[in-house]
Amino acid sequence: MLVKIGPAQSGQWRTAIGTEKGQLVPAKTFQNWRSALVEAGLVEVLSQETNTYQVTAKGKEVANGTLSSAP
Repeated sequence: MLVKIGPAQSGQWRTAIGTEKGQLVPAKTFQNWRSALVEAGLVEVLSQETNTYQVTAKGKEVANGTLSSAP
């Protein structure tokens, strides 16, 4: 789902996830998920000032199930 949205502010992603799940994800839970995705290299920070993120190429591969295990 985040791949479909593209670059977006953190709040937009949180809202989209909440819409998909049928309930808003608690802010702290979302922050923890987002941080874990950034640390794993699946999401990157585009702008700290605007709190904008996007899914990385690796994140897209994982989302599509096409990630190679080769280094």
